[in-house]
Amino acid sequence: MSTKQYELVAVLWDEPTSKPGEPFVFKRHRQGDLVELSEDDAARLLAAGAVVEPGAVERAQVEALRLQYEAALAALPAKPDEEPAPDPVQEGAVVKPLTEMGLADLRDYAKAKEIDLTGVDQRKVDEVREAIAKAEAA
Repeated sequence: MSTKQYELVAVLWDEPTSKPGEPFVFKRHRQGDLVELSEDDAARLLAAGAVVEPGAVERAQVEALRLQYEAALAALPAKPDEEPAPDPVQEGAVVKPLTEMGLADLRDYAKAKEIDLTGVDQRKVDEVREAIAKAEAA
């Protein structure tokens, strides 16, 4: 009778090594062990899902990762460069108080809020802050 090697996927398997009628003697195999099985034992353990061909577990893991990777790629937008950048000043967004903003932040804030800074010396932080405060109060 020929034997073939299989990988044990069951938590454990006690392989009988004693002959019928003798005291029960066995060899304990644990999950991941490679075991040599006769055709009869292989058929029985394969049907029970206790063993697989060597490398089948790794192939299944690689296939699962491949499918996960493909799903993640499919979820990406077709052209990520075309997505608009998030607006720094959105309704409900946390924004620093005007007194804590620098000149560049104040200009960006005014632009996002569509506040006209015409006639304001945009090199002076205090004047820009004052213009924004007046526009928001109106």
